[in-house]
Amino acid sequence: YAHFDGQYVARQMELHPDKPLILLVAG
Repeated sequence: YAHFDGQYVARQMELHPDKPLILLVAG
């Protein structure tokens, strides 16, 4: 998940608060 930056993850968490962070970093 090294290519994911903090702000991108934060934005995804805001758009999809129902999805665990692990799915975002794994996908």
